[in-house]
Amino acid sequence: MKKMLTKTDIFAAILTLCAIIPGFVMYNKLPEKVATHFNFSNEPDSYMPKLAAIVVIPVFLAVLEIICCLITSTDKRTENSRKANTMVRFIIPVLAFVMEGMIILYALEKLTNVGAVAGLFISVFLIVIGNYMPKTRQNKFLGIKTPRTLSDERIWDKTHRLAGFVWTIGGIAILPVFLLGLYVPALILMFVIIMIPVVYSFAVK
Repeated sequence: MKKMLTKTDIFAAILTLCAIIPGFVMYNKLPEKVATHFNFSNEPDSYMPKLAAIVVIPVFLAVLEIICCLITSTDKRTENSRKANTMVRFIIPVLAFVMEGMIILYALEKLTNVGAVAGLFISVFLIVIGNYMPKTRQNKFLGIKTPRTLSDERIWDKTHRLAGFVWTIGGIAILPVFLLGLYVPALILMFVIIMIPVVYSFAVK
């Protein structure tokens, strides 16, 4: 099957690259090295030269966006989940802007609680994904792919309806845990939230 990029794919990749712009706007105000990774204590544990931090992350994510688009284009059934497919296309551009924004604001000492911002993004991500899960039709790339969901459309539908409910409620519940700085419990809770519909797919009849 021929692989090709749609106008939406190209737009999403260009939008991802646009995350470079804020960094160049604030370039002269940034220190020579900026923090790019943080530990569970909200302390930076990895630094990059500011030019690399501004450019590398958006470029990497733009390439990742294109690869994901090409992969999903090989399965026509993915098109049956048009709304969910479009939503997935724009997760990476949003992630690029969030990551670059956090790096820039922390470097300018305008942001101290990086974990809270990351937690907010994860929470919103789960809520948005949860909203789209029940609308996702059976395909090879988007959704919860287990042997049973891929072989039985009825099990696929039941599993994704549960995922929609659990991930939406879980996204709301996990936010205060992040805001309290309980990052390890929050990550464990996130893992449990994600795994519930996966386990359910093996048990449902």
